[in-house]
Amino acid sequence: MTIALPADSGAAPVGSTARLSPHLATSNFFEYRLSSPQGLSTGVPIFFSSAAPIAEKEPNNDPAQSQVVTIPSEVVGQFFPAADADWFAFEGKKGQDLFLEIRSHRLGRDTDPTMVIQKVKKNEKGEEVVTLVAEVDDSADRQQKIGGAYDISTDDPSYRLKVDEDATYRVLVRDN
Repeated sequence: MTIALPADSGAAPVGSTARLSPHLATSNFFEYRLSSPQGLSTGVPIFFSSAAPIAEKEPNNDPAQSQVVTIPSEVVGQFFPAADADWFAFEGKKGQDLFLEIRSHRLGRDTDPTMVIQKVKKNEKGEEVVTLVAEVDDSADRQQKIGGAYDISTDDPSYRLKVDEDATYRVLVRDN
């Protein structure tokens, strides 16, 4: 079925029938209800991306097999099989201010994702020199609440990468 995005999507409409967890409050979605001869169905959230998604491709389980992506982008994949590790690489240019995040727990999945970010350069001999930029687990909003009552914290990590020099950057994504 093809579902057209509404012109003003991004939040559940007033009177939404979709049952949502509070940690989904910052997700981009709209409610969809199927019209049938019996009436409208119960609403379900339809999540959407702001860019054309790139599908994760195997093999990308070790750094040498990193899937190369262009930025900005959104990559879609799954944590499967258990203990799956996925590597992605992109070219960073000095002065870029990038935001890396994983959205899984916020989409209602029972996950606890982490990411490792590395900078990769070549030395004068052409050998890879890998520098650890960050290891990121839970988001900094772990205690965030709306109105003091609704917990919108998430297990999804995010990281602001300020690119300090031209280099290849690799990101490892996995589920704890």
